[in-house]
Amino acid sequence: MVASRALATLCLLACSCGGALGFRPQAGTIGRSRWTGDHDVVCETSAKTSASAALWPSSSRSTRRAARGLTMQQTDEEARRTKLRLRVEAESPFRKVRIFLFSSFVLSATVGLLVAGTRTIALTQGIDQGQSMTELLTNVAVDVTAIVVCVGLVKRDLDAQEGRMARMEIGAKLAGLKVRLQTKDDLSTVTLSALRRDRGRDKRVAVLVGGAEAVQSSLESALPYGAALETSDILIVPLVLESRPGMTGGGADMFRASGAESDLESAVGSAHVALPVALNRWQEYIDSEVETALSQGIDPLKEGFSLILKKNGRIGARSKGCPSWGTLVGDVVRRKEAGMDTTNI
Repeated sequence: MVASRALATLCLLACSCGGALGFRPQAGTIGRSRWTGDHDVVCETSAKTSASAALWPSSSRSTRRAARGLTMQQTDEEARRTKLRLRVEAESPFRKVRIFLFSSFVLSATVGLLVAGTRTIALTQGIDQGQSMTELLTNVAVDVTAIVVCVGLVKRDLDAQEGRMARMEIGAKLAGLKVRLQTKDDLSTVTLSALRRDRGRDKRVAVLVGGAEAVQSSLESALPYGAALETSDILIVPLVLESRPGMTGGGADMFRASGAESDLESAVGSAHVALPVALNRWQEYIDSEVETALSQGIDPLKEGFSLILKKNGRIGARSKGCPSWGTLVGDVVRRKEAGMDTTNI
């Protein structure tokens, strides 16, 4: 009987509320109506919305596509940073534990300092808390020392973590840069990460950066060592810089990577040379290197600089101007003759 009454009550409530719920045509949602013709207003509003969408279909579609693209880009960036952060934590698994412990010590010492400081002030006002002034001042000194030391240790770990993250981000940008190979059997476009050891194209990459004349001079000096460079798995990547018109300030924004084919005519067809592709990505990476060169008093256009990437993907050397090709080749030859490892140089 009670169940029947409850069911009947629910049915009455549903019937009484049914008229107060109006379905909005074309909008696909349920809205509240007030029995005063609002249903017609809802239909009219939905019709206007549909008409507006029909008048501007391409604009709405392009907006949705742009929003989806931005969301995907943000998601990819977040995933990349998460991956880098996990790699940093894997390399130093106890850093988080140290940060937690030292932070706990800071909190504990802060509470102790507040208690000892309050009691010291009370004692100076003649309120005896059962501790001498010497004991209270000793506690204050110990707490302050603990806070300073632990904060310094936490800051050191955080700085090391951020520095490692920054270096890994730079390394990830470097690994994603693309070059076009020019060997007889391989004319494909690959990333620099594909040239690392155990990936089928083990190469030691020498990136030449500078003005057209500086890069041309470096390429000409490498011509006598062409065959030896190939045998030693050394690949040259020339990147020509030029001045941006109207830019001043002395920073990296004064220079840009040049895409002129005439700047690299001597490099075209050389098997020991790979041409940079997608210069906008190269520009993003090389700006930080140009800033470093400028801070060291190197003229990026006239003098130029070079980066030597080892087969494990890390930067082995940075030098002003053109590297010594004879030294690079000779080092590989001597290592091979001595039976030493040449996969990590």
